Amino acid sequence: MTNAMLFGLYLTPLFNAIAQVESDCGATSANVYQIQDIYLDDLTRIYIRIYPKSIKKDKAASEFAMVDYWKFYAHQYSRKTGKPITYLTLAALHHEGPSGCYKIKDMIYYKKIFKELQKQGVKSWEGVKNQ
Repeated sequence: MTNAMLFGLYLTPLFNAIAQVESDCGATSANVYQIQDIYLDDLTRIYIRIYPKSIKKDKAASEFAMVDYWKFYAHQYSRKTGKPITYLTLAALHHEGPSGCYKIKDMIYYKKIFKELQKQGVKSWEGVKNQ
């Protein structure tokens, strides 16, 4: 999903950061993004189409599932709070689920994500946006 964008953010740096933090880019698990069954079940419920469990072992398919998840929940978050969607919003949704972006709990995780983003030249949670 090279150079994919969502909410004006380039997703490649975030995918890379999440993959590194979750599984050392697949070195420690075939499920690079550590997607759980409940994540896919939620997507199946939302979009009324099957998100098979096999998606978890396919990096590109996992990224498409993550984008679908973010489209739904980040949009709701932004609409309810009036806040912009940032890399932190998307990372929190991925890591903590639908309520994750409302109450950031695992600061150690987010510091690791941000450190990986910085290695890619990202200077803030607002991210690399389409100019």
